[in-house]
Amino acid sequence: MVENIKPAVAVVHHPLFGKIETKIIPIDAEVAKIGEGYVVNLLTKLQVEPERRRRSGYLCGQNIPLPQRPVDIASSELGYVKISHGPDEIEVYVEITRVFVTDDASDADGNPCVTAVWRHGIRVCPRG
Repeated sequence: MVENIKPAVAVVHHPLFGKIETKIIPIDAEVAKIGEGYVVNLLTKLQVEPERRRRSGYLCGQNIPLPQRPVDIASSELGYVKISHGPDEIEVYVEITRVFVTDDASDADGNPCVTAVWRHGIRVCPRG
């Protein structure tokens, strides 16, 4: 059972969209015990909040291969999920490691097309 969630956040700067706040929001977690450890799969949602909106000729997700370029991460915060699983509490930490932005495309609201690369790790805390 998921008890507590905090999104992972990365702030990047893009010449067309300005400051872009990119969030990986954990929605749900699937936990499996394997031997003495656990395997955790996360279901996440990507949320993008740009400083400036800009409508482009192409829409995100049109199955058109659009080039994305990496942008430097100006600041980032770890996210986490706390999960109760039997006698243990599992903390899953999420970190955004790379952010890619498409110059020539946006969604219908003018938000940039963003791909975020992230990784996660777990820590098991026995209760009691």
